[in-house]
Amino acid sequence: MTNRSLYRSIGGDDQHYSRFFRLFNKLNKLRFILVAILFFIFIILLGNLIFRENFTEKFNKENGSSGLIIAKNGAVASEVANCSQFGVDVLKEGGNAVDAAITSMICVGTVNSFSAGIGGGGFMLIRLPNGSAEVIDFREVAPIKSNKYMLNSDNKPGLTIGVP
Repeated sequence: MTNRSLYRSIGGDDQHYSRFFRLFNKLNKLRFILVAILFFIFIILLGNLIFRENFTEKFNKENGSSGLIIAKNGAVASEVANCSQFGVDVLKEGGNAVDAAITSMICVGTVNSFSAGIGGGGFMLIRLPNGSAEVIDFREVAPIKSNKYMLNSDNKPGLTIGVP
């Protein structure tokens, strides 16, 4: 005996039957969607928790002490430890700070080409022999004819490249 025939035998009519089951089906769909969304959020949060712990542990192991470095004649700092060491080696071989900076930047541009390279910008802090410091800011700037409409019609993203 199907639900429909059972409902009829109890005394219901088809109009109420179909309205009841349409509402029931909508509630089931909403319940399913809600459970799916909650499950998806749970998976994202669980993954975030697991990977954050692994990333933090890995980062702390690789970069154990970001503390003080003591040097008599100079130091080189970059985002990649090996590239910084190349810069230090240049200093040890008699190069100057600019030589070390160029060496380190070429290395960083090779290792992390997404963040550094020829034509990019940056900043430099230089300690002068008299003990004072000089900052050179060479961040790239937008092209002179930049405007908020430059990508609307032509779609030429190359026009938005920064200029050092």
